[in-house]
Amino acid sequence: MKKIFLRRRRWWLLLASYLVVFVGTGYIAFIAKDPDIPLMQKVAAMTDRMPDAETKAALINIYKQEEAEHETKAEMAAQAFNVVLGSLVGFLSASAVKVSPWRQRE
Repeated sequence: MKKIFLRRRRWWLLLASYLVVFVGTGYIAFIAKDPDIPLMQKVAAMTDRMPDAETKAALINIYKQEEAEHETKAEMAAQAFNVVLGSLVGFLSASAVKVSPWRQRE
């Protein structure tokens, strides 16, 4: 009886760990995003009072690089979420097969 309790306890601990990672990556991937302000609005807000064309071009270049970095981070977060989702589904699938009532007992 104690052996069964320990197995269930480990299973719940693994499930809780998967769910914490799942919720964390989901939050990072879909909720905790940077505000999506269009690039030209950012540039217009920063360069309204700048008479120098070189400075404006440099700021535009910096904002374009920043936007590309944010897109890359968002793609990586979505991929991490997909990996965690796949591992959680695999864990639950393996658990369901292991304790399936249709499984032939030896």
